[in-house]
Amino acid sequence: MKPDPPHSRILMMWFVLKMWCITNCMIVAEDHAIEDTIYVLSKALDRDQIKLEPFMKHTRTLAREQFLKKALVVKISSHLAYNETKKFPFFSV
Repeated sequence: MKPDPPHSRILMMWFVLKMWCITNCMIVAEDHAIEDTIYVLSKALDRDQIKLEPFMKHTRTLAREQFLKKALVVKISSHLAYNETKKFPFFSV
């Protein structure tokens, strides 16, 4: 099997980086939305607009979702770095 010419590898890497940037931006926006939601829930708890039990339940669910989103960003970043050094050696410094 013939190796890919360098220009196709560059285009493929560009596409991977573009998709990572789009995905990363979406995940960061979702992370900020979760943070804002937890803030609003805490203000509602302070004003006695919601009770402690639903506050804890929703905050725990949101915190778990936020953690998984941050872990996904780390996983994508590390996978991208691995691919950059192993499959695209001409990109390594």
